[in-house]
Amino acid sequence: MADMAPIVLSGLPDAPSAESLGEHGDDESSLDLAPAEVVTTDDVMDWKRITDTFYMRRWRMFDMVWKEPDLGSHIVRAAPCGGPIVVAPQRGAFSVMGGTGTRHDAVRVYNGAGMRLAVIDPPSSGGRLVTAGITNGCRVVVVRSDGAVDLFSPLGERLRVSFSLPGSTCASVGAPAGGAPGSGPADLGALLGGGRSRAGSVVMAEVGRRGLAALLLCEEEVPSDDPDAPDGATVTVSALKLVICGDLDSDAPGQRCTHPMPCMLDGRPPASMALLDFEGDAPVDVILATSDLSSPALVVVSEDGCDPVRAVSGFSGLPAVADRMAVSPDGRSVALLCGSQLRVYRSALTEPLLVVEVADLLADLAGAAGGAGLSSPGGDVGRTPPPTTLAWLGDEDGIALHWDGWGILIVGQDGSCCGWRYAKPSAVLSEGDGLRVLTADHHDFLAMVVEDSRWARLDMSQPGARLVNAAELFDTRDASAMEAVQSLQRAGELSAAVDQCLAAAEEEHSRVVQQRLLAAAYFGTRASDAGSSPASLSAVCRRIRVLNALRRPAVGCAMTAFQLEVLTPAAAADRLSQQLQHDAALRVCQCMGLPTRRVLEHWAAAKVAKCRPDEEAATLQVVSQRLQAEPGVSFADVAAAAHASGRAHIARSLLRLEPRLRRKVPLLLQMREGAAALDAALRGADLGLVSLTVAQLRERLAVNNDVGFEGAGRAGTALDDADDGGDEGAVTAGGMAEDGAAAGASGRAADSEGSSAAEGAGKERLFALLSGRPQALAMAEEQLSEDDPVMLQQLLEGAGRFRRAAQESLRLAGRETRFSRRLRELGNAIAILTRGIDGGDRSLTGLRTAVQNQMELLSAQVKLEQSFDAPMRFVGRSLADTLLELLRLEGDGSDRAKALAARLKVPDSRFWYLRIEALAAARAFDELAALAAKRSPVGYAPFVRAFLDARPRAMAQAKRVCPKVEDPPERLRLQCECEAWDDAAETARRIGTAAAAIEALQAMGMRGSGTEARAKLEALAASGR
Repeated sequence: MADMAPIVLSGLPDAPSAESLGEHGDDESSLDLAPAEVVTTDDVMDWKRITDTFYMRRWRMFDMVWKEPDLGSHIVRAAPCGGPIVVAPQRGAFSVMGGTGTRHDAVRVYNGAGMRLAVIDPPSSGGRLVTAGITNGCRVVVVRSDGAVDLFSPLGERLRVSFSLPGSTCASVGAPAGGAPGSGPADLGALLGGGRSRAGSVVMAEVGRRGLAALLLCEEEVPSDDPDAPDGATVTVSALKLVICGDLDSDAPGQRCTHPMPCMLDGRPPASMALLDFEGDAPVDVILATSDLSSPALVVVSEDGCDPVRAVSGFSGLPAVADRMAVSPDGRSVALLCGSQLRVYRSALTEPLLVVEVADLLADLAGAAGGAGLSSPGGDVGRTPPPTTLAWLGDEDGIALHWDGWGILIVGQDGSCCGWRYAKPSAVLSEGDGLRVLTADHHDFLAMVVEDSRWARLDMSQPGARLVNAAELFDTRDASAMEAVQSLQRAGELSAAVDQCLAAAEEEHSRVVQQRLLAAAYFGTRASDAGSSPASLSAVCRRIRVLNALRRPAVGCAMTAFQLEVLTPAAAADRLSQQLQHDAALRVCQCMGLPTRRVLEHWAAAKVAKCRPDEEAATLQVVSQRLQAEPGVSFADVAAAAHASGRAHIARSLLRLEPRLRRKVPLLLQMREGAAALDAALRGADLGLVSLTVAQLRERLAVNNDVGFEGAGRAGTALDDADDGGDEGAVTAGGMAEDGAAAGASGRAADSEGSSAAEGAGKERLFALLSGRPQALAMAEEQLSEDDPVMLQQLLEGAGRFRRAAQESLRLAGRETRFSRRLRELGNAIAILTRGIDGGDRSLTGLRTAVQNQMELLSAQVKLEQSFDAPMRFVGRSLADTLLELLRLEGDGSDRAKALAARLKVPDSRFWYLRIEALAAARAFDELAALAAKRSPVGYAPFVRAFLDARPRAMAQAKRVCPKVEDPPERLRLQCECEAWDDAAETARRIGTAAAAIEALQAMGMRGSGTEARAKLEALAASGR
């Protein structure tokens, strides 16, 4: 250790170098992350003892630059962890802005140093401001009396996720706003301020860290209690309902649950209201304090709707109405101010943790050393006015009672107290580890002194304090420094001393104290491990650099180490980006080793949005070069922002650099670049994306103003009005046969009636877009087959695929159960085929003829069903089945069957086959034999087979007809089946071949032994010819 060099802060790890965004055209000033001295009044002599073991301290964070002289008459809220500050005038208050003294209902947003970020002007028409707040995600929430809930960014940009409360005036624009209530309006109006409020207006609201609750005035119909009123008579009464909204930081904020006011409130507005909305995704609970002086109580209403309203029980009740209510930042405790009594409960609201009289606290404070210079807020302890604000100091460190124009009384959990004097109007805001105090001139932070800071300032016996002393001696080259370090090493306390110095350095705000503690920690690590710097020292140095940078007035985001840990450095960088402090956000990310992608994307989007038209080319070059240097950046997100701001050229150029198709294609569709989106999806060979793109293309072309398919659905025709089978005049079979396309033409005419020229142009554009891309066309065909068959047919026709389009109509016809609809689909198919034939495709002629015949058959079947007295079913059968059924029912001489066969041009031979089959099925063998006696166009073998199928009954008829079979080999086989051996031997002889004889002998088998026929066949077979 003898060669150790003196410890200097230059040995501490520096912030990593980063290319300034200002060199790329950013207007934001560069921000150095080197530690900067913070204006502070924090001195050990200024610490105030609140108990025997705990002290409180005050840091002067900023000297404010704003012009807000009277914060006491304003609504003041702030995002947690040093976030932006929202200042809004209370009802009827004048807001002095810029020294003009004019009345405004504007909401102002500032950073922690009082630099104005935005001014949110009230709408030209609408309700007055009820309350304002800011969420954990730095969304500014403005609630107006007409029920409008507007959400803004910290820079005053209205977000698209703004909404209206259900049942409010704003949610029912155009509906009656609500007249005078019929019963009880005067009382309720008096409770709401003496005036008449319209139904649907917001009378009270509270914005929490992630949700809000609002009371709406509504009207209800209730049974009349007038004894002279008729039965069932009702009257309109005024009532209140509670609306609870969930996560305001989500993409779909405000899961809006509406509850009637609990009966315990007796229709009156509550005396105070607070939100329990601190636990992640847990439902928002609302605590309401009743305004009934005779029996004050608390009611909890939950957002989740499961046992939503419950009265608080388990304790003896409240001594007075709870005029003030505050929930601790961690949501675990609730403080109530009931008259002059302060009561503290756990959030379960069972037994109180603390009950104390405010007047007693002030009296104790006036006589204590900690209260020197403090008098009672009202000048008389016995007549103390109620505090202006009730707030928590940290999660559970204490409760702050704030009197505007007097000061703050801090009450510990054990009832001890101390005070801070603030003569000017001020506002107090709770943090997780302290209390922010805002005045017109200063921004202070009150907090309990943590143990690490206390030993660093007071207790020199601790290892950390001894290490600090040794490091200072070493800097002066005092030899006793080594003795002190060796003493810590021998006691095994050197590592603990280094940890204490690092922890204390993070808690300090003064750069001088930070340097002392970090130098001591560095000295301890060098002395213990041959000069190696542990990761903990490097991490602490980086966090301190970030904290000091955030505490600069230009940044205005002062926070403690605890708050940075709760918020996380990544969220702090996001906050800086939201305030357009991109250079600072980038350096914070680089210092903490975080990805810079989100900061660069936000910077690029903001830069593109604010560039002038003549700067687009230069801006595009700067943005694209900077983003291409960062891996993983999303060009699509920046392009979306460019498109939203009207920079279409920049958006298209940036999308060419986006490699991720699932981000690129949806934005191209949103930009109405359908061809580019489809080509990109096809190049990616992602079938799912291609299918999604085709579906969205269809939907957008059908819905948007460019083109639409609203009229492309199937319109009804006169045929649709016919029942199954229709009436006799509904269908003219001959007309259908003469012109098979008539039904299709009339159906399509009805479908296209009223179609606009834009629709036709849009269809042509869609067809042209898909026809040159076979894979996309196949996807569209698959989707349209079920979703929109009419458009599919049009698409196929546009692609020249007439046969496939006609097949689609035939498929639909087969699915229809009503005759009229089926007939129309067949007509559509004929019309499509006719257009294809007219276009030069003669191969479609046969298919068109078949479809025309099918139409004729369908119309004939309908008429047949109508002509029979008994219910018969012909529709749906084939032509052959229809003819067979007619022949079976009416016999071979059926005139209906002959007429139908003639009309549909059934060949004579085919009709004879059907006649034979029908007679055989009917066992009409005499009629079948008579028919066989006639000249048959199909020969006589079918007759023989029909007789043989009915053997042995018709064997004789079969033997008589067999000789008429003209083909000798066929006649031989049939004669063998009929066992007409003599005739078979004669036929074989005439054939004159041994093979014929052998075939007959094999059929004969052992039958016919010793007969003359067998002898003839054996002789012929033996001849070998």
